[in-house]
Amino acid sequence: ICENGKVDTEIYYEFLNLGFKLTAVGGSDVPWGGTAGESRVYVRGGSTFDPDRWFAEVKKGHTFVTAGPMMEFTVSGFLPGDDVNARRGERLKVHAKATVGANLVPLQRLEVVANGEVVRSAAPQGHAAVLDFELPVDRSMWIAARTDGAHTTPVYVTVGGKRHWRADAVPALL
Repeated sequence: ICENGKVDTEIYYEFLNLGFKLTAVGGSDVPWGGTAGESRVYVRGGSTFDPDRWFAEVKKGHTFVTAGPMMEFTVSGFLPGDDVNARRGERLKVHAKATVGANLVPLQRLEVVANGEVVRSAAPQGHAAVLDFELPVDRSMWIAARTDGAHTTPVYVTVGGKRHWRADAVPALL
């Protein structure tokens, strides 16, 4: 979903809203467009690089894509790509953070989206934007964090065994 230095979520959100679990990945399309490294995928890893662990983390969906900003995202301690079983009425603890290392890449609003709809946002303070809040659960959903140029894989929340799709969008999408 991240190529040529841009994050494009239109088709990604359609598949997520149909109930598919898709890991956010991206990369440079050199020599056909852009430059090497302008679009990247990161995983949560250890203190030393291990290619086998990197691929295992991609397979789990513990990723975010970026053309600049770095991202942190957890839902009640669960990482992007993880499944959470929740009860209706439960409150999930959401943590999202976007950072940039320099003024060369200005940071935009940080947003947390659930089934494609913004549920909370924050303006950056200097080189970072942070959101820490509780999200009440009323249905199954996917939840992700994004800012201009970066997006996490969602955390998938299941309530009552129901799929995380966006039921009101399914007829039009099909």
